[in-house]
Amino acid sequence: PLFIKWCLYLRHLSGKAYELVRDSGCVQLPSQRTLRDYTHHISTSIGFSVQVDEMFLDVAKLEQDINRYVFLIMDEVHIKQDLVFDKHFKTLLGFVNVGDFNTHLSQYEASLLGESGQPVLAKSMLVLMVRGLFQNLNFPYAQFACTDLTGEMLVDPIGETIARLSKGKDLRL
Repeated sequence: PLFIKWCLYLRHLSGKAYELVRDSGCVQLPSQRTLRDYTHHISTSIGFSVQVDEMFLDVAKLEQDINRYVFLIMDEVHIKQDLVFDKHFKTLLGFVNVGDFNTHLSQYEASLLGESGQPVLAKSMLVLMVRGLFQNLNFPYAQFACTDLTGEMLVDPIGETIARLSKGKDLRL
């Protein structure tokens, strides 16, 4: 496991450097495909996921009462504005998706302003992360693609996050 983590770290720093070391033959490193299997063992998606909820329960160590004190961090991360084709789900990734209600509301507003109601490419990601107050827990919980993030857009994702985290887990947010 330590060697795999080192390989993932090296590949994260530079994919070309990783391939250079791998091709040199000095050290036998796993292929990029093998590393991808380690990093993509859960399918990523925009929004919430039952798989992520289950993974959170496995990682969070909530048996001790003191570990149930957590806080929620949100951050807007700017991303490259581009489309990527996901061959597993046969979908295009990169369009704005901050939840159904907000997407429909934005499209309705655009139609009132006379703009085209076509999907917009995302410029940033709203990332919600759960941190432990008394334990070493840093868990990226959900992400949403967006363009210009406003306060109204935060209401639904944050409310849903709090509801999902506190449901049956007795967390103290």
